[in-house]
Amino acid sequence: MSISTEVRNVEDEIDERVRAMPLWRCAREPVVRASLDYYRNAVEIFMLGMSWAAIQEDEDRTRLIETVPLVENRVRAGVFYVLKWALMLCPSQSTEVFDYQLACTGRARWWGARSGHAPGTGRRRWILSSR
Repeated sequence: MSISTEVRNVEDEIDERVRAMPLWRCAREPVVRASLDYYRNAVEIFMLGMSWAAIQEDEDRTRLIETVPLVENRVRAGVFYVLKWALMLCPSQSTEVFDYQLACTGRARWWGARSGHAPGTGRRRWILSSR
């Protein structure tokens, strides 16, 4: 089955927007580490959710237990994309400093980043918007 020109154009636009994100100017290792830490923390929360769901009333238990793996699957897919892009787009070394704590909250909006200077370092860092 061939892919239409319209779909290819949309894919190209997505690729272009992903490449333009300031996150990829940061060194590869901190971005990969933050992605893996985020996933590990998310899995801990999913396991807690599964445990909580197991002690609920019978009528809700099945629905709640079935929901956790579905959400985990979406998070895993997102983390895999971030890992793929980090390995492809991030330089091995950079003067940009990755704002690790905010990225690990899962609330960062990569497209809302603005540049600033890391205090006392003279190096630029990307401050990710938490809105």
